Amino acid sequence: MGYKSFTNECIDIINENMKINFLLFACFLFPISSVFSQQPFTVEVKNSVQEVLSYAEIFIPQKTHKVGTKEGTLAFPEDLIQEGDSIIVRYLGYETKRIAVSREMINAGYCEILLDEKPYLLEAVVVNRNDLNAEAFFKKKKKKLLLPYFRDHSFLVDFDSVVSGDSTVAGQKTGFFRDAYVSIDSIGLSSDSVANELVYKGLKRGYELNYLLADIFCHAKYRKRFYCDYKGKRDGFDLWSFAIRLGKGDLWRLSLGDEFVCMVSLDEKGYIANIEAQLTSHSNKSESYILNTDYTLFREKIVASRSVFKILPNADNDEAKECVIVMTFSGFGKS
Repeated sequence: MGYKSFTNECIDIINENMKINFLLFACFLFPISSVFSQQPFTVEVKNSVQEVLSYAEIFIPQKTHKVGTKEGTLAFPEDLIQEGDSIIVRYLGYETKRIAVSREMINAGYCEILLDEKPYLLEAVVVNRNDLNAEAFFKKKKKKLLLPYFRDHSFLVDFDSVVSGDSTVAGQKTGFFRDAYVSIDSIGLSSDSVANELVYKGLKRGYELNYLLADIFCHAKYRKRFYCDYKGKRDGFDLWSFAIRLGKGDLWRLSLGDEFVCMVSLDEKGYIANIEAQLTSHSNKSESYILNTDYTLFREKIVASRSVFKILPNADNDEAKECVIVMTFSGFGKS
C-alpha cells in the first residue's frame, strides 16, 4: 500500500468516526432542542387601527385570567392552549371580544385580537375635545358640591366570588368605614384558606377604592392630576375618560410607570352613576385591580351600590391567584 493510499484510508476512517460521533451527539442534542424549542402561544391586543392596547384583560375560562403587558401581548405555555378554547379580551372603553382558538392559530403560535371602541354620541357643544374643554365640561355637568359619603358608617355587603376559576366563596358581611379605611367582619373567612384571604382583601379594598374613586372625581384638585377626554353619550349617560398624568400618582402611592385609567359616567342630574377603573403596576410580576362600580345616593351623598372587583396577576406573575368578586352594598347606617 502506498503512502498516499494509506493516508486516504486514514482520512476516510477519521471521517467515518466523525460522522458516528456527530450522529451520537445529534441523538442527544435534538431531543433536548425539541423540548427547548417549544414556542409560547402569544396573544396580541390592538384597536381597529392597529394601535397596541396596553394592559388588556385576557381571560381563558377554566385556565387563566391575567393582564397583558404594556406592549399589548400575553404569552401562554404552548400546552395550555387547545383548539376550540375561548379567549375573552376586555379593555376600558372598548367592546368585549370573544374568539375561538383555531388549529391555524395554534400552528402559528400567535393570535391577534382587534377591539372596537364603544360607540358614543358626541355632544355638539363640545367643539374641541382637548384636555381643558373636557375638564371644563365635566365640571359644568357634575352636580355642584357633589361628594361621596365620608362620615363613619356601617354597611352590609352581599358577595359572590370566584378564585382561580374554581374556588367559590359567597355570603354576607358587615363592614365599617372610618376615615377612608374599611374593616370587614372576618368570621367565616378563615385565614387558613388562600381563597378566603383573597376575598377578605377584595371586600375591604374594594369598598375603599370605591370611596376613593368617587372622591377623586368629585374634586377638581384631584382631577387635574389626570388627562381628561370627553367621550360622548351612551345609554343616557355622559362619559369621560381619565388617565393619570406622568408623575402625578403620588397621592395614591403609585410608582412611576404605573397605569391608572378610568371611565366616569354622569347621569342627567350630574350625579356620578358609574366608574370603571384599572390600576396596573408597571411590573409584569405584580398584579392589577379592575373595578366596575355603580353608585347611588345616601343622605344626598354618593355611595357604591354594586361593584365587580377583579384582582388579576400581571403577565409574568405565575404565583398569584386571580380573584373576581361581585359585591352588592346596602344597609348603610351609623357605625
